[in-house]
Amino acid sequence: MHQAGILDEVRERITRRRGAVSVFDRIVPRRTAHIVVDLQNGFMAPGQVLETPMARTIVANRRNAGRHA
Repeated sequence: MHQAGILDEVRERITRRRGAVSVFDRIVPRRTAHIVVDLQNGFMAPGQVLETPMARTIVANRRNAGRHA
C-alpha cells in the first residue's frame, strides 16, 4: 500500500474533536458505495506530464477491493 500518514498532533486534534480518527465504526456493505477511479495513463505511465509515481502503488489494492465488494 502507498505510504501516507497523519501527523500525531493532527491525529490528537481529530480525536479530541470527533472522539476517534475514523468517523465510521464499521462499513455496512448494503449501504456502502464502491467507487472506481479511472487510472488514466497521464497519471500512471512513466514519463507522462502528470505522472504520479505513488498512484502506481495503489493499483493492486484497487484490484483487490473490487474482488471483495
